[in-house]
Amino acid sequence: MMRQVRRRERASRILLLVLAGVLFTGLFMQIGWLSEISRQSKQNDALSREITELSATADNLRVALSRYHNLEIIQQKAEQLGMTLPDSSQIRVISLPISINQGTSAQTAAMNGGEEGAK
Repeated sequence: MMRQVRRRERASRILLLVLAGVLFTGLFMQIGWLSEISRQSKQNDALSREITELSATADNLRVALSRYHNLEIIQQKAEQLGMTLPDSSQIRVISLPISINQGTSAQTAAMNGGEEGAK
């Protein structure tokens, strides 16, 4: 009878130790998961702030760009620099043949004295 009691006590101790080990393992795993979730949450917050800042910067750049595309402002700046609209004698139209093997960046025209083919 004593043996059975000791066996039961030993079995319950072993079972208690296994249960405690499982609980502590689960606890440490949960702590690890929570710390990973916290890290990812902080990273998401940082990325959200960066997205907000970049969106504001993009909006500011769009506004600045639209200012520079304003033809009235461009005309005023050109007039301040002494620029005028060209007259018909200052405009030359040049037609170049386009080769299939060459892009448009390879096209050039020789302009002697400001005119092509003038003799």
